[in-house]
Order: sequence, then C-alpha cells, then structure tokens
Amino acid sequence: MFEAFTQKVKSHNRLRKLFRIYRLTGELLNKIKYGKNSPKYAERIWVNPKNISYKLELGPQMMVSGKVLTNRYFERQSFTLVKNLDVFKICHRHFCEDLSWAEAGAYEYMQELINKHGEYDGCKNICDVRARYAKVDTIFENELENKRKSLPFGSTKDGFREEDGILVHIGSKGEILFGGNGNHRLSIAKILEIECIPVQLGGVHIDQLDILKNLRNNEQQ
Repeated sequence: MFEAFTQKVKSHNRLRKLFRIYRLTGELLNKIKYGKNSPKYAERIWVNPKNISYKLELGPQMMVSGKVLTNRYFERQSFTLVKNLDVFKICHRHFCEDLSWAEAGAYEYMQELINKHGEYDGCKNICDVRARYAKVDTIFENELENKRKSLPFGSTKDGFREEDGILVHIGSKGEILFGGNGNHRLSIAKILEIECIPVQLGGVHIDQLDILKNLRNNEQQ
C-alpha cells in the first residue's frame, strides 16, 4: 500500500511538492524536540561506501527519510550483506568480469521481478530493461570520469536536496546501513572504490543524532 502511494507521489510533481511540505513540517517538529542536530527529510550526508556493509529496509524512502528511530525499529530485523545482494553481484560480473548484462544475469533477474509485480524499477518489459541498464552503463562511465577529474560522486545530480538518492540509515551503534534505494549507484561506488559519496539520510537511531554534524561535511569518512 505504502509502496503504491509513494510511486504515485513520485510520478506526480504537484503531489510530490505537497508531500515535501508535509515532511518539512515534521522536520520543524524534529528540530523543536531534538535540537539543531535533528535529521531532515531528504537530507544529504556524506559517507564512505566501504563502510556500508549491511542492508536494512525500514520502509519506503519518502516515509522514513529524516525520521528519529528507537530500538523497536531495529529489533528482530533482517540484515543482509550488501556483497550478497543480487544487484551487487550482477554489477560486479558486468563491470569487473566484463560480462554482458545478459550474461551477468541482469535481464533474467529483472524479468522475474516484472513477472511478479507487473512493473519494477520503471520497467514493464525486456525493452525497458535493456534501456534501464544502458543508463546504468552511462552512470558508471560518468562516475569513472568524475573520479578521474576528482569531482564528487553524483556531481551531475540535481533536484530537491538528496531526494531519491542512495538511502542509508544510522543504527544504534552509529553503523551506516543501506536502506534499499540506489542499489546500482551504491554498487558502482563500491566497485570504483570511491571514498566519499552523497547519500540520502533515512532513519537515525535516537542515540546517534550527534554524529550527523560530521556526516554533513563533504570530507572523507
């Protein structure tokens, strides 16, 4: 239900703007309750992708971003190693082992998801999938060029803050957890061994609000 709602909001500019106003109101309440270091909706922070080892999905990106979370959000959750994710393994085969996307298993993987959901990641058929992965190739080449020129990862991104960026949560011990959005971009950052990337802040454990001030700076993490 929430996933269908968020997809509708993302595809409709007026709804997206209204939803931002709603989330920005919550952001003000956060500031009143938790002070100047409180998290913001779609906030951009900077992390070293090497430090992102586990994936933890806590809900739709638009709903969880900028939320202050207590222990109950992290208890009895399923953590997955990022290196074991299908998308990461597919990207590694394609970019590191020089296999085609078909040989790497990308098309088969996406077709299974399309068969299950009807549409997935904006793709409804194999033609959409081929076009999607052509864009992933373009992202890789752009980020490789950015690295050569010492430009920030994702430096061509525009839009509201870091909305729709790679989503990360901050756990109870300050660990950076992949939130499930931006699989290909995170995989590319890891493969290229980028040391510092912009990500969208998801949920933050209530005991770790103070570390946000360090993550807000574009410095090696």
